[in-house]
Amino acid sequence: MEETTARPGAGGGTSGGAGATRKRSVVVNDRRFFSDPTLAYPFPIDLKETHRQTLSTLLRLRLNGGRPVLRSDELVGTGGDQPSSSSSSQQQGQQHVKPPRRVLEVGCGSGVWSMLCHRYFARHGHNAVSFVGLDIRGGRSLDHQGAGVGGGSGSSINSSNTTNNNNSNSSSSNGGGTSNASARSGNSSGRGGKDEEDAAVGPPALVDEDRDEMHWQFVQHDCRQIPWPLESAAFDLVVFKDMSAAFTQKELAAVTDELVRVVRPGGVLEVWDVDSVLRSLKPNAPDTLANANPIKRNGGGSGEYYQRHQHHHSQQQQRKQQQKDDAYAELGVYDVDANILCPSKNPWIAEYNGWLSQACDARTVSPVPCATIGPFLVQEADTLEGMISKRFAVPLSTDIRWERNRYNSSGTGAASAAIDSERAAIRNTALQCVVDLIGTWEPMLRSVNKMSQEGWDAWYAKATKNLMLEGGADGGECLEVGVWSVRKKRSR
Repeated sequence: MEETTARPGAGGGTSGGAGATRKRSVVVNDRRFFSDPTLAYPFPIDLKETHRQTLSTLLRLRLNGGRPVLRSDELVGTGGDQPSSSSSSQQQGQQHVKPPRRVLEVGCGSGVWSMLCHRYFARHGHNAVSFVGLDIRGGRSLDHQGAGVGGGSGSSINSSNTTNNNNSNSSSSNGGGTSNASARSGNSSGRGGKDEEDAAVGPPALVDEDRDEMHWQFVQHDCRQIPWPLESAAFDLVVFKDMSAAFTQKELAAVTDELVRVVRPGGVLEVWDVDSVLRSLKPNAPDTLANANPIKRNGGGSGEYYQRHQHHHSQQQQRKQQQKDDAYAELGVYDVDANILCPSKNPWIAEYNGWLSQACDARTVSPVPCATIGPFLVQEADTLEGMISKRFAVPLSTDIRWERNRYNSSGTGAASAAIDSERAAIRNTALQCVVDLIGTWEPMLRSVNKMSQEGWDAWYAKATKNLMLEGGADGGECLEVGVWSVRKKRSR
């Protein structure tokens, strides 16, 4: 089925008259992709891709202790492990132990993260949190059967019908946060939601436990069109998840300005992402499973007071590091903050990495966002503060060679004995995510390697077999994921 849509003009309007249409998507090897050549977004837009993204989201929530936000202590007051941060940011966090009232998910896709976040807040007694999803793809509201969610607050807005006036004090009838627009409940795609693409467009249907509680609003908008149809300082929490590949480096600068604009002073901006280039753990990586590498105490100095001060500081650092080590050890993963990674020696992964790097360079998008997000946010020091972060290297194998050798040499048995079912599930899920991720990059990879369809299918089948069945990740190959959280400074 050929799909058409009004060609977007500047500011989210339309151009070329009512008859000006273009193909919305194109099918490549049974996968559906955007057909717009100016759009950097490289991934498919079908149901299979929705499933891949959902699995990746669930994996990262597990790595973050089941929490959909990094600042859970500050936003919900639930306790638990807290990433390292400065004392000033810790003091700020203690002053903001309250849930957000309005949450924005940029590039919401199927809306799974918003739904999981709603459930997380609801479990802690915060049912009044409202959510807005912003995405280029139109589709259904969370309740696609037609009834508004939460007493009429489930709605969909198309930015082509909105007035992009961010200085306006007016808001929609759904609780504010979006500029002048008319909301419409139910299915907004105009196609009845019966084909496969509709099944992946817009958030999924709510289960009964959410239907009467979640306050949801969907805004269809191409985020490259600045400004977004959202009011300034309208959201207490803004999440930007897995969006680095959707924008060129130049576009990301403007998008970052919009992210900061829509966060209220004192509000939180969180960035979640995954590296597509795959690296390997060094053989001398810290022994996560046995947790056998605590920080050594700082020695030296003269004078009794200085020695006592250093000893106290060292103990605090040790306790802090020990808590972090314990959290990573429980998961069977590694902390990327340490210098533990090197290029992969797996020939299939090395070939994939080379193709991907060339393709991303040509489009000026980053295949390693986890290495750049932190420094990028630090550059916004005039408006953002109190950055905290977590980065994980998740091994793709339960039988890494040097883990096995380390355990055998210590007399504790095979490494697999230390990989319980929970750790194995995390690693196996990461491996599935990697195999699926490689497949989603097919068009861009083939633009570089010039493979025929038959040649690519053969290569991908062999690479998948190597990783899934032949121990191709036993050299320490891993999936790198990260999350960063900052607060917007209050006006002085």
